[in-house]
Amino acid sequence: MENAILHITDQINDVLDFVRDPKLDLKLCSLKTLVDDSVNEVSFPEEIELNVSSKNCKVRCDATKMRVILTNIIHNAVQSVGTKGTVSLTVTDSNSDVTISIEDSGPGIPDENMEKIFSPLFTTKKEGTGLGLASCKQIIEMHGGSINVKNNPTTFTITLPKNPSS
Repeated sequence: MENAILHITDQINDVLDFVRDPKLDLKLCSLKTLVDDSVNEVSFPEEIELNVSSKNCKVRCDATKMRVILTNIIHNAVQSVGTKGTVSLTVTDSNSDVTISIEDSGPGIPDENMEKIFSPLFTTKKEGTGLGLASCKQIIEMHGGSINVKNNPTTFTITLPKNPSS
């Protein structure tokens, strides 16, 4: 019963976090540290290979919120792959932007779900609120960035300005 209460509490908090107007605490952060911390928060089955190629570039962002976003997307990638496959993270940068790509060898997202993937309350999972990716998109856009997804292979691409104006 305690686990059920914790699960329900987490879901309520997810909904409240989404509908509130979250504030950003922007600080200069190492993207490599954010990626490493996020990877360490996800449990990887033994047969899933993880490839991380990240430059140690700096970006002004809300480190706590970005860590949650990266952890969420990495966790989704691991779930998609299942018990055997590959998850790859790549960080690249230009003069003004950084790009984080998270690619997995899972089966991909069905075409009919591609346009709904970032919609609030949309989920294909038995558990969850359907707010994870919608919340990720909201926070990335608050940073002045964007998030996109494509198939073959499934790749989530986050682009953030190095110095957001918000």
